[in-house]
Amino acid sequence: MRSTHPLTAETLCMADDTAGLNPDKLNRTQAALTELLTRYLADKSTDIDRVRIDDCFYFIFSPGPFETWREKDWWDQREILKELRSNTIYKDRTVSLLKHSIYNRHFRFQVDTVPDQDDPISQYAGKRERLYVKEGYENVLDAVSKAAYYTDKYSDQYPGLLQILFELGQTEEILIVDNGTGRKFHKPYRRITPWRFCYKFYKLIMNHGAYYIGGMHLGLKVTFGRLYCYGLGAVVSQAFFADIYGSQADKRFRQTILRQGPLRNNAKGLAD
Repeated sequence: MRSTHPLTAETLCMADDTAGLNPDKLNRTQAALTELLTRYLADKSTDIDRVRIDDCFYFIFSPGPFETWREKDWWDQREILKELRSNTIYKDRTVSLLKHSIYNRHFRFQVDTVPDQDDPISQYAGKRERLYVKEGYENVLDAVSKAAYYTDKYSDQYPGLLQILFELGQTEEILIVDNGTGRKFHKPYRRITPWRFCYKFYKLIMNHGAYYIGGMHLGLKVTFGRLYCYGLGAVVSQAFFADIYGSQADKRFRQTILRQGPLRNNAKGLAD
């Protein structure tokens, strides 16, 4: 059987390896992320006492580069974010969290299954995996880049995120909470276009400003993602399956779960 935890300060303070980090600064970072989570749940009129956590983790970025971010030119920032973008530690930890999801059998990382892309559940699960492994993470990188360049936010806290998978009754939700800029802003398109080529040429001359990976608007759209901004940071979530495919499809999916047994049990001990 999987184990869940109530939403409390103690259950949220399950940070990954934080050796060498300033405890006070780390506490302020976790407090900021927890406050953002609480504000999101309050906006959704969520009864916090009913929230049960399946898995969660903090991911703190190395503070070194972002402490002097505004002193770096656009191209240096670009190289650092490219390296962070391919971070396997974040990806592996997110995959571990996703193994607790009720959509577990339909994710692409389950090598013993072949998702049916014509099936709504597989479609939704594929978008879910992409949102939390890739698109949501890249949005955090852009938000942190902007905050580090234009504010002094990271003088008393670390740039980071909180990812959490929780249940509320029969509903499952996954959130990425970040302490970046906390505002929507225009970013360049990710695809190679004449405009983007010209923009890079322009940056050879005017190489100041914050670098952004870009493309999050399209990434959100294709993965049913939602972005909620609170000034202190932002929250990324995904629209519920029933909201996309209808209540009848959601009912059939839950009947399938009952017939096949809890999908979270396939986490192979991760939820024990």
